[in-house]
Amino acid sequence: MASKTELANFSDPVKNYSYTDNEADTVPTFLERHATEIEHLNLSHNKIRNLSGLEMFKNLEELNLDNNQIDDSTEFPTLLPLKTLTLNNNHISELEEFLEKLLAAFPRLTYVSLLGNEACPSDVLNPKCTKELYHQYRCIVAYKIPTLKFLDFKNVTDIERAVGYRICVHQVKTGDTPATEGHDTDPTYASDSNSSNRKVLLGRLRYTYVGKNSEGNRFIRNNDL
Repeated sequence: MASKTELANFSDPVKNYSYTDNEADTVPTFLERHATEIEHLNLSHNKIRNLSGLEMFKNLEELNLDNNQIDDSTEFPTLLPLKTLTLNNNHISELEEFLEKLLAAFPRLTYVSLLGNEACPSDVLNPKCTKELYHQYRCIVAYKIPTLKFLDFKNVTDIERAVGYRICVHQVKTGDTPATEGHDTDPTYASDSNSSNRKVLLGRLRYTYVGKNSEGNRFIRNNDL
């Protein structure tokens, strides 16, 4: 991988670039020269909240923003080619509003990972969350982003998308969230018999995602995207 100095003097196309653990709070301006060449960009483990400048990466297909300061106020520029986006361990709390932003900016997304955010109530990372909460979260994301094939570390199923439709449409009509009846037919969900709360809480619980690399990309192959 080219260094910052090497990149500045590099004349050949640069398709993959990583700028991690540098405490950057914005997209590095020195990348501007090669912005249209870069297809895979890793900016993880920085302090980025403002994505100004990202709009120059017109051919970007994969973006890693794990372990940054991305929150509900972050604005995303439109990038039509983007298919893979990892946002693990940031500060995202309002799931549905955030998903609307993603869909507007990246209409071709096939893989998203939101582990380690308040909006992602993972029972694996936080014992206070239940399998049902995580299942409902997956269903909502699957419905809201119809192009999605992978969420976090699992394939998105047609059943999840159908349940997400019932949840979101019912919520719009009544202001309430229905139980995910029929969820026992979905192999991604295991019923929690001790769970009495049947509403989508959408993750206000705090926990920490641990890991220097994206948690989801280890589980998928390039030809799956």
